[in-house]
Amino acid sequence: MVQLGGAAYINDATLLDEDSEEAIDSTITGLTGDLIVRAAGATLFANVTQRSEQLALDFGAGNPTVTTSRAFQFQAAYEIPVVHIQPAYRFSFYDPTAEYNATDDGFTANEPRERDALTYHTIGLNYLPPAYPLQIMVNYTITQEQAGNELENNRFDAIVQLTF
Repeated sequence: MVQLGGAAYINDATLLDEDSEEAIDSTITGLTGDLIVRAAGATLFANVTQRSEQLALDFGAGNPTVTTSRAFQFQAAYEIPVVHIQPAYRFSFYDPTAEYNATDDGFTANEPRERDALTYHTIGLNYLPPAYPLQIMVNYTITQEQAGNELENNRFDAIVQLTF
């Protein structure tokens, strides 16, 4: 009925700056957690993820450059008995630069990192045939960008998933 999950990772890497041909040390860390609750045909899902990248670049500030991205989502679905159709809704949010400390790198307060968050609203309809390891899903996603960064990114998806 209830599932709880989580993960963490650390990845140390060395990058090459193409302009100066210098090696740059990088450390990427990430954390994620999720919760699934299933009862009486209803499924609720929640997830949060955070990723931080630290580069050995200080842009004159005297400390490494750190950028943190953050995302979360919530999903609710209900499988209608007998017909095995499942309407669903998902709310998702992603900010690739939720936090950063590079302030002396030539950018201004109105630069792209201040307006790059995305919000998604997805409405879906799934068919879950009980005799087959198969799901057929159709989704429509409405994407909302922050002011000054709007694009027409709404989309329709049709997915067939076979589990074996």
